[in-house]
Amino acid sequence: MRYLEERAVAPYRSQGIYVNVAIFADSIHWLLGNPVDPFVDIFALGRIPGWTLRCVKQYRDNILMGLMLEYTSPMDLECFPFEQRDRPALILQAAH
Repeated sequence: MRYLEERAVAPYRSQGIYVNVAIFADSIHWLLGNPVDPFVDIFALGRIPGWTLRCVKQYRDNILMGLMLEYTSPMDLECFPFEQRDRPALILQAAH
């Protein structure tokens, strides 16, 4: 696992991105021969209690807790209804 961390994840550290337990858990599931499709579901299942408690706390304390990131995208952009946005044909077909 250390090899995986050093080779695959180390380059992202300079950007402030660090490994979490999911990369190791997914690797173990893969090594055990478990199908790849439910990896995201397994990841989410372990976080649902924390997400739920976060929502309860935000509602109870009347606050919105955000990530501690600096927003660097353009501000004050005009917002268009979905019908007027350029979207791939696949999304348009799925919506109808």
